This record gives sequence, C-alpha cells and structure tokens, in this order.
Amino acid sequence: MEDILTRLVSDLMGRVTGPLTMRLFLQPAIAGFFALRDGLKDARQGRPPHFWRMVTGPPEARRRRLLETWKAVFKVFIMAVMLDCVYQLLVLRWIYPVESIVTATILAIIPYVALRGVTNRIARSRLVKQAGRSGKVMTLCLTACLGIGLDDVRAQDNAKEPPELRWTNSADLSLRRLLDRHHQRADGIGGQPCFAQGQSSVAVRARAGARVGP
Repeated sequence: MEDILTRLVSDLMGRVTGPLTMRLFLQPAIAGFFALRDGLKDARQGRPPHFWRMVTGPPEARRRRLLETWKAVFKVFIMAVMLDCVYQLLVLRWIYPVESIVTATILAIIPYVALRGVTNRIARSRLVKQAGRSGKVMTLCLTACLGIGLDDVRAQDNAKEPPELRWTNSADLSLRRLLDRHHQRADGIGGQPCFAQGQSSVAVRARAGARVGP
C-alpha cells in the first residue's frame, strides 16, 4: 500500500515537468469558466453556496448538487482522463486508471466546486450593495417628486385665494382722490350733492331769461 501511494505521489509530481503540461492550465481554466457561470446564476437566484450545500444540505439537496456538478464538468473530466492516459502511455508505458481519475478530479472537479461557491458569495455581496444603492436612489427620487407635488398644490391653493382689495396702483388712487373732492364740495354747499347745485343754477338762468324777454 505504501508503495502504491509513493508511486502515485511521484507520478503526480512528474506530470508538472513532463509532456502535455498545457492541460494542467487549460482544464482548470475551462472548469473555472463553468464555475463562474453557474456561480453567477446561483447568486441571481439567491441559492446558497454550492460546496456548503453539498456538505451540510439534506440528502436530496446533496444529490441534486452532485448531479449539477457532474453535468457541468463531465466533459472536462473525461477529457482530463483521456489526456492523462496519453501521458501515461508516453512516459510510463502503462495505464494506471486510479492515477487518471485522481488527476482528472484535481484538474476539473475541485476547481469547479471551489470557484462556484466563491463566485456566488462575491456576486451576492455586490448585488446586496447595488440593491441598497438603488433603494437610496429611489427614496431620493420619491422624496423629490413628493416635494415638487406639494409645491404645486401650494401654488394652486395660493392662486385660488381671492385677491385683496388694496389701493396700490395709480388708477385706484386717482379714483379715491375724486371721491374725496366730491365729498368736500358737498360739505361746502351745505350738504347738497353736486347734481342739486347744478339744477338750482339752471333754474336761475331760466328766470333771468324770462325777465329779459318781451
């Protein structure tokens, strides 16, 4: 058993410097892309982190998350197994299935599970901040709209109020002066109005004319 573990560790370390080293970067990058996509979807739907749900969730949730993981990365996993088999044929001249499965798990499944949960947490925190900012903006907009509405109502109420009668312009002042002069003349004649004085003068002229005539 110790010999198997020692060979496994040494073979895994040899893959870093052996041929086909590009797959050690390409396959985790593809798995990370799928993890980012699914993590953002989880954040928009308000789902809990992927790996945490797989560990602490009920059996049905664990089974469902395992199926989601397998559907997301099974192509990358199979490609990793096939490339590792090619590597073993080129370097070791033999195929060890356990080593291929372990290598594919490290390159495909672990990056996907880890990055999906981290992406979910980061995206949810940003969504909460954006929701708080949008809520503040909406509150300010509603406050401004309500303030404008109150100002319009007050302006309409002020417009509906009847105007006060005040002697402010020149026409009203001249009319008032004429009325004052009329009252002064009426008081000087003895309390008779102006039109009575006019009638008396007309009667005197008529009598004078009657005397002068034949």
